[in-house]
Amino acid sequence: MKVSAVTNGLASHIKYYYGACVKQYCHLSTEELSKKVCNALEHISGNHEGCCDTFCYDKKAQKLNVPYFPPADHRICKETDAKTYNQLKEIFNLYANVEQMSYCNHQFDTQMN
Repeated sequence: MKVSAVTNGLASHIKYYYGACVKQYCHLSTEELSKKVCNALEHISGNHEGCCDTFCYDKKAQKLNVPYFPPADHRICKETDAKTYNQLKEIFNLYANVEQMSYCNHQFDTQMN
């Protein structure tokens, strides 16, 4: 029986955002990298205060004063999808904390071949 309420589309979006953050911000300190990666959870929840223009189409659209409607499976609502949000929060607490980010915080490409 399926335990998680996370859809495949949402999981794929989070995976992309997580990897892109680690690659883009490898020059930051481990603490700052952890904050940037944890911001992915807020991003998919509709809070774009900590987002940058590189990954966030909402921010890009705001700068251009045009509406942006993300795919439905790329967003959750903290109030109506509380179960999903809490499940993701637990995962982010495990894999986006400072200790875990110290393993990812280097400027080397791990996909050489």
